[in-house]
Amino acid sequence: MKFFASYIIKLLHNIITEITKISKKTTQKQFKNNIMATTLIDTRKSILSQIHTSWNEWRNTDEARESFPSSIPFSTEFGKENTPWTTKQSVLERNAVHANKVIRLYIALNIDVTNRMSIWQFFEIQNGVVGKIKEQIKLLKRIQKVLKLEQQLDGVQIKPSATALFTHTDKYSLLEIEKTIKAFGTDSKKQVKKQAKKLAKEKAKAIKNAKKIALKAYKQVANIRAKAIKKTEKAKAKAIAKVAEKRKKLLAKIDAKYPRIVFDREGCSIEYIKKILTEIPSIIAADRELDRKTKNEEKERAKKATKAEKLAAAKVEKAEKAKDKEQNKLGKKLAKKTIALLNWARDNGFNKDDIVNEFVYQNQCLLERGCSDNMVTIIDIEA
Repeated sequence: MKFFASYIIKLLHNIITEITKISKKTTQKQFKNNIMATTLIDTRKSILSQIHTSWNEWRNTDEARESFPSSIPFSTEFGKENTPWTTKQSVLERNAVHANKVIRLYIALNIDVTNRMSIWQFFEIQNGVVGKIKEQIKLLKRIQKVLKLEQQLDGVQIKPSATALFTHTDKYSLLEIEKTIKAFGTDSKKQVKKQAKKLAKEKAKAIKNAKKIALKAYKQVANIRAKAIKKTEKAKAKAIAKVAEKRKKLLAKIDAKYPRIVFDREGCSIEYIKKILTEIPSIIAADRELDRKTKNEEKERAKKATKAEKLAAAKVEKAEKAKDKEQNKLGKKLAKKTIALLNWARDNGFNKDDIVNEFVYQNQCLLERGCSDNMVTIIDIEA
């Protein structure tokens, strides 16, 4: 019983120990994921502050404890002259450019974060750090090229891992994979060339057949189109002839019923001719009504003119009668005055010749002066 209890206690102790180790490793791995290069270095911010942050996180890793067995200082505890990283701004900026190239390749190839460099290690003061960065860039670019070719060649069954190739832990080396892909690529190129030649031949044959089919189809379409055009022209000519015949009949009908109707026979349509044929009776009736009205108006005008002429003639006749009456009256008065003048002349010893000479003289005076007082006096003598 004691042995069983002792065994149980020992088993529980071992289990707790293993759980603690696993928990510690998991925590360290998660922590390491945070401090490794997973994002680009922000060159717009202070590069030194990013290095300090990276160092302070890295100092809690097993790698740091192995490098500094006794004590690992914080970034602020280093003096200006004994920091593990460079502090010269030009070097910081130059190394940041190289570091970002590496980090971009880390991200593009999805390299395991545990195998990436820490941010501060890109700026570490040691011989060959830039060369190390450039070597990583060169290696990562080779891996990127190999993976790209491997995706393009379907027959390659290697399926390498980018992280395994980067850490040289894959069952095939990068060089072996490159040679395999190159050899397979050469064979594949020959096969592709042969296939391309075959495809080109088939394409040329297909084009030739397509041209034959197209030519045949073109001829068929041309024949169909020619027949359709001929049919259309025939139908058009038939329609024109039909219209001409109908037009001729309508014109003949108009000439037979209304021979004196005049209009534009050449330029008018059938609809216009039909309209004329429909409207001719009303037009003729309107013309007759107009003629009737015109004749009536002429008669009325003639009647009025005759009446006016009669009135004018009566007026003239009346005026002439009045004039004749006045003239007779004046003649009588003249005769009376003449007799009075002759009696006066005789009584005063004048003869007929004296009266005539006086008349001539007074007439001459009238012509020269426009009046004669003596004649007025004589004329005004009452009988």
